[in-house]
Amino acid sequence: MRKSQDTFRITAHLIDVHTGKLIWGENYDRDMKKIFETQSEIARMIAQQLKIEITPEADAKINQAPTQNVEAYEQFQKGMFFAYKKFFNTGQKEDLEKSKKYFEAAIQLDSGYAEAYAGLAEVYDGQLMGNNYEHPKELYDLKEKLARKALQLKPNSSYVNTAMAWALLHRPESNFDSSFFYLKKAFYLDPKDPLTNWNLSWTLSEIFGLNSPAIPFTLNTIKADPLDPNSYFSLGKQYARLGKYPEAKKALQSSFELSDDPFNMEEGLLFYLVYLGEYDKAETRFNERAGIAPLVKSLLYASKGEMGKVRPEDRNNIMILLASNRNKVLKDVIMQIETRVENGDNTGSSNYDFLSHSFYFDAYRNDPDFIRALAKAKKNHDTYMLKYGNIEMPE
Repeated sequence: MRKSQDTFRITAHLIDVHTGKLIWGENYDRDMKKIFETQSEIARMIAQQLKIEITPEADAKINQAPTQNVEAYEQFQKGMFFAYKKFFNTGQKEDLEKSKKYFEAAIQLDSGYAEAYAGLAEVYDGQLMGNNYEHPKELYDLKEKLARKALQLKPNSSYVNTAMAWALLHRPESNFDSSFFYLKKAFYLDPKDPLTNWNLSWTLSEIFGLNSPAIPFTLNTIKADPLDPNSYFSLGKQYARLGKYPEAKKALQSSFELSDDPFNMEEGLLFYLVYLGEYDKAETRFNERAGIAPLVKSLLYASKGEMGKVRPEDRNNIMILLASNRNKVLKDVIMQIETRVENGDNTGSSNYDFLSHSFYFDAYRNDPDFIRALAKAKKNHDTYMLKYGNIEMPE
């Protein structure tokens, strides 16, 4: 695509990748105001060349322009870039602020632009995360108000439903059931979208502790966007919790190779590299990224038996205790885990998959207190599985 002031040219080619043969090609010279109509025209032409019958539902989707204001669309796309390609990978607040300005500009240009309201709600969601939810109630209410405005304008938008889900989930009193309803709706509206697959994967594994049901959505995300290190890290983490260590190492290696620059989930990547004994890789990254992940660095020293290098404030952390006492049964650790399990927690060191498969608990397998705690963890797992774990994949 080439743009020149108020006009553009699209050169579209449909090529058989097995033979390299050009099946169809066309040039489109149009006014910028016709950009959405041209996209629809090209979509129909490709379907025709592939002899694909377009259903009425698909035709309606092809015809639906996100906005009639091309400038608003450009502002929205810039907002999406800084929110998801920049902030999501770097965690830099200035990228989030830039995305906020672009979404606000899109709304000023088109007050009925549903996705722009959803994007702005997502920006506030990003601002509110990470500080134990210690923010004024007005900010949570504003985020939800924006998401509901977007939902009112466009109830069948996958992105809008995702924003609604996070507005209900990421707050001091989360509404898990309603949030998950909107996440599933977003997925069924656009099952190939990497964002909707990522959201379901993350929620299943990180909120509900369901790693096996999360993996198909992680694989869908990678298939749609194979260059994102976050997705490979999530896959590696999910495999590791299930005790599938060769698969975990392969996925984590991919994440490592794709992440020359710092990225959002790098601390988690380092944790699992250390956990799986990839000490050299972890130390290389520590040396490249001064000051990052001090707790994980303590885990590295504890795993190597160098307790003198572990930070004093980290020495009573459950993971540090487990890593440094691999052949011992620590009753205090069991008590901590059981307390969290009794509160319904199925994540982190209380995750049933992790408790069942982790080599950290090899010495605990015959301990009656651990067996009791594990049985309670299984009840949590089974409850979440029954409620959230059965999602049918569209054909």
